Amino acid sequence: MKKKQIISLIAMLVVVLALGGGYAAIKGVNDKKEEAAKEEEEQESETTNVYTINKDDVIGINITNASGNLDIVYKDAAWVSSQGDVPMDSEKVTAMLDAVSSFDAIKVIAENESDLSQYGLDNPSLSYTITTKDGMTYKASFGIVMPTNSNAYYALLDGADKVYTVSANYFEPFNTSLVDMTEIVDEITVNPEYITSYELNKKDGTEFMAKHFDKDETVASSYYTWRIESPYDNVLADTDSFKDVLNVFDGFKFNSCVAYQTEDLSQYGLDKPEATVDLEYYTVIGDDGSDTDDGNDATDNAAAEGSSSADAEATATPIPEESKSYQTVSLSIGNTVSGEDKEQCYVSVDGGNNVYLIDKTVADSLTGFTPYSIADKCVYAVLVDQMQGYDVEYNGTKISVVRKEVPSEKKDDSDENKGKLKDDGIDNEYYVNGTKVEAESLLAMYSAAYLLTFTGEADETKVQDDADPVLKITYHTNAGKDVVIKYLPYDGDNFYQVDKDGMNYFLTDKRGIDDLISRYENYLTENNLK
Repeated sequence: MKKKQIISLIAMLVVVLALGGGYAAIKGVNDKKEEAAKEEEEQESETTNVYTINKDDVIGINITNASGNLDIVYKDAAWVSSQGDVPMDSEKVTAMLDAVSSFDAIKVIAENESDLSQYGLDNPSLSYTITTKDGMTYKASFGIVMPTNSNAYYALLDGADKVYTVSANYFEPFNTSLVDMTEIVDEITVNPEYITSYELNKKDGTEFMAKHFDKDETVASSYYTWRIESPYDNVLADTDSFKDVLNVFDGFKFNSCVAYQTEDLSQYGLDKPEATVDLEYYTVIGDDGSDTDDGNDATDNAAAEGSSSADAEATATPIPEESKSYQTVSLSIGNTVSGEDKEQCYVSVDGGNNVYLIDKTVADSLTGFTPYSIADKCVYAVLVDQMQGYDVEYNGTKISVVRKEVPSEKKDDSDENKGKLKDDGIDNEYYVNGTKVEAESLLAMYSAAYLLTFTGEADETKVQDDADPVLKITYHTNAGKDVVIKYLPYDGDNFYQVDKDGMNYFLTDKRGIDDLISRYENYLTENNLK
């Protein structure tokens, strides 16, 4: 082997040995770090019990934090604040006592520490004192969050200068305020399905009242269960739109109580509320009402699926009247207050002196609608086979439509009775001015009127009180009551005013009525009925 090759091999061997030594050194350092971390972790898992408190013996909790001082005492078998005997939320007090009943520190950081500022303990962010009925006191003061553990704080636990690290579990229940701790004594618990009356009065003059009604023979569709009584008279409410308002009470909660038995409601705008909402509702005697069906849902579902009201009634289970306990509640809504993340409104219940907060979005849902937005927009939504007939009058022409029920002549297609006539079926026959007509063509014409809707509210300054109707339709209901609808001149261009049994608040599109009259004319001509 040449001398140059031998030198190269020796050099390579030196490099390999150096790398091996370096790896061993690095591995040794890492092993020591892992051992140190493991040792620290084991030390932190070995907690030290500082206090063991029998929570049944506690008679006082004094808290100082960024919100101020809160002194909670046990008085007359209840937790109250010493400032005015404001009732405290017992569940939140229990959470405090559960937290400190066995107070364990993670570890001791320093004994007789002279410089508490490095732990934030020279000016604690939170401190509290627990007092028991035997006169014992248990103190805790909290500094900053540990840099290595965001779920732990530096703390002084015995009033001395011994610095501990403790879990945030001993901090969080006490990081509260008088407002957060005040019990909500006026909770509103209302099942939306059990509301029977809804009244809204606003400072701007808006008035609205709607009342629930039971089965009404003059209203063929089971979809309708509410009538608007103010500002209109006897106007049906759109069930879906109104349920959006009522359903606000499903799980309704106040955010907090900001004033208990205050003598000055004016600072919250509750001496002259922006709005008041008055409810009448019932609860079910012997039941909380949550699992009881009053039949509304069954009826609504049947209507949505096109079933008859009789089918809906067969599946509904109404609550007996003697099982209902009727109650009322009034909610006053005052000023709006803006926070960092949302707007809230001050409210009070039944004219009381306790002031609560609710989200402004909730207040807007309860008060922000207009009466017209809740009104049902269908002029008359009853199927032709659910009435005895109807009369149409326009331009001196009169059309009389009569429905007659006759036994069905349709064959029974079931295997058991194939070829036989159905013995329980009913067919509808229709007569126009005394002449029998094909049902299909008549129903096509009727649907044009069935689909008519209101398009707005009438302006009283444009109403022509003495005007003759452009079109008049009289519906003869199965209940024997006539419903008369007149379409009256209004502005001459875009709308006709609708008079429905004297209810004349709304307008409809002029073009739709003009087209309907043309359909009637064409129908009479095509069927030789003129």
